[in-house]
This record gives sequence, C-alpha cells and structure tokens, in this order.
Amino acid sequence: MIRIFTDSPARTSVRLPSIALALALASFGCAAESASDQGPFLSPVVDAEREQSATVGPEGGAVVATSADGTTYTLAIPAEALTEETEVSLTPIRAIDDLPMTGGLIDGVHFEPSGLQLLRAATLTVERASAHVLAQGELFVGFVY
Repeated sequence: MIRIFTDSPARTSVRLPSIALALALASFGCAAESASDQGPFLSPVVDAEREQSATVGPEGGAVVATSADGTTYTLAIPAEALTEETEVSLTPIRAIDDLPMTGGLIDGVHFEPSGLQLLRAATLTVERASAHVLAQGELFVGFVY
C-alpha cells in the first residue's frame, strides 16, 4: 500500500513498502480510457544530469535529488529495510510525454534499482520550491509505474 501525506501545498510525503520504478505527481480533469487491463504504458524523460545516488545498507540511509525547478526529493530508507548494502538512486523526471492526464506532470522522480524490495517502508518526501495551484475541477494525484 502506498500512502500519500500532504503537510502543505508545497510538501508531500509518500510511504513506500517497496521501491517501484518512480513516483509522479500529476493533475487531471479526467483520465483517458485505456484498452489494456494493465493500464497505459508510460515513457518518462529523466534529467540524468541531476541523478543522485547513495549506498544504503542495513543501518538505513537517505538519497536526495533536486530537479531543475528546485523541487527536492528525499528518499529515507529506515534501518533494517535492507539486508545488504545497495546502491540507490533518484533521478528527477522532466516529462512524461504519453501521460494520460489532462493537467500533465507536476513532479516526478525515478528510483533505481527497479523492483528493490524493502523489509520496512521507506518515505519519499517531495518539497516543491513553490506550491502548485490546481485549476477548478482538477485533482492532485500520486502514482507509481
């Protein structure tokens, strides 16, 4: 289960039981229909120059990355979440061209290694340089792919 907490319009925290490929925050008026039972295929464009990595072991640790607009992503992995040292990276997402949401991408970050399983939930905190204001009828959603 993924839980999203919003402390303010500029700060959002997400509890992650395992690291999926990415988290993206987007807004939409209504979602596009998908012919597939598995949902749409997404192709993120990452900002590879802003990738940040850290070796995290059984004692826990954190990785922090900042996007071009100043949004800061902090992935905090608690002690005993991993059984061995693992290189963990965060890369800000610049765009998702095929995102099926009319409001588009607000923020996003790509995690590696893909499919990393954690024994304890990690927390991703997203701190925006400025709060995003939603238009009337828009919804703010978080999702992983």
